[in-house]
Amino acid sequence: MTLPIRREESAYSIVSGAAIKRLLFRSFVPYPIRYIWTCYQALGYVKEAYQTLARKELTMEVLDCSAILLSLFMNQSKTASNIMFMLDLGNHLDQWSLKKQQQIWNKSLLAKRK
Repeated sequence: MTLPIRREESAYSIVSGAAIKRLLFRSFVPYPIRYIWTCYQALGYVKEAYQTLARKELTMEVLDCSAILLSLFMNQSKTASNIMFMLDLGNHLDQWSLKKQQQIWNKSLLAKRK
């Protein structure tokens, strides 16, 4: 069995892939399952916020969690889901840009050595 050739990721492929996945998920998964999935995803943000508050700090994780929980408590799971989607997409793009920057630095350092 051969593995498929994977193209290099770009910002466009990250955003378009996430948008397509989200569109398919929202189109074919019934609302009760989406609601449960949204609540399950929110637990990760609650855990991060709790750990941050345990260290007596107020960071973006706490503010993100409060926005998500407030949306869920107001029975606006679509808003909570949108917030988490945008946060996850931002994190993925941030990781991609850091990886890309590291590759550029490595190439420039190799070029200087020659």
